[in-house]
Amino acid sequence: ELYDTRDDSNQPIPPPRHWCYLGEILEHMTSPIRNVLTVQDKADKRTHLSTNFDLEAQFDVKVGSTVAVLYAERKYFSLGVYGLRLDHAKFVKIFPCNLETLLRINDDIENETPVDSPRECKGCGKEEEPNKSALLRCSHCLGASYCGKECQMEAWKRGHKRECKVFAAVLELKRSREW
Repeated sequence: ELYDTRDDSNQPIPPPRHWCYLGEILEHMTSPIRNVLTVQDKADKRTHLSTNFDLEAQFDVKVGSTVAVLYAERKYFSLGVYGLRLDHAKFVKIFPCNLETLLRINDDIENETPVDSPRECKGCGKEEEPNKSALLRCSHCLGASYCGKECQMEAWKRGHKRECKVFAAVLELKRSREW
């Protein structure tokens, strides 16, 4: 959802809550003065994101990736077109996965089992047993657990290798004071 951040007299309105716009990149166009992304959100609504900075110099911009914009503001571009104008790179993150995958990874993080609950091996599905040796955790993202090297390799084949970097980035974002 996009918010108008100015009232009728063009005065700033404080954010009603902490929010982040998420959109999957459908198209990337560049010009000497601007980068423009066409993105689609969870509700399948398309919008344009226009940047006043060199997006490609700071991010790996690819069609199919997901852009996150903290405190996204709806702006009028021209000819009745509205979109997002991004003035500062510090409010932007790009994740190397599609929107559906990013939302699923976020749900996985939100639904992480409490510390005192048994974890499940991502390779074989075996549940951690109380009073036995603990499952090992992925050293990069801490989001996947394994019985050992063999199960880790199996989990990587099943998709953890693709998602590990995204899982770590989402976890870092959730813990960040800037975001």
